[in-house]
Amino acid sequence: MFPKDFVTESDIFDRSATSVTASEYPFNNMAAMQMPGAVVILEMNVLDYSMAQIARIVEENNAKIWSSHVTPAADSLKMELTLKINQSDLTFIIRSLTRYGYVIKASFQAQNRNDDLIRNHYDQFMLYLNV
Repeated sequence: MFPKDFVTESDIFDRSATSVTASEYPFNNMAAMQMPGAVVILEMNVLDYSMAQIARIVEENNAKIWSSHVTPAADSLKMELTLKINQSDLTFIIRSLTRYGYVIKASFQAQNRNDDLIRNHYDQFMLYLNV
């Protein structure tokens, strides 16, 4: 699990996955974590885990899994699956995983430029309505 102060609301989409210290998280030492891309963390029951299905979903969205790390919960039948993916925009991958019933616990990706454009248009519209 990531510490509570690792992600704030303002930087959830632009925080680099390589900012995790290697001593706290052993998967950060993997070569794949140094490559460009994004990280998604899934939470699921141990019995629902199928890397073949998850890889198929990711590859259907024209992406590749560079690395994966499984963290089983000690006191339950839940587990976390951390995936390093070669794309920096996980929007379509997250939508597909959600559609197949996977719970997205966290994602760390570059901010989408369209989000900035939409935010700017929204702010301009709100300014117009307030006049």
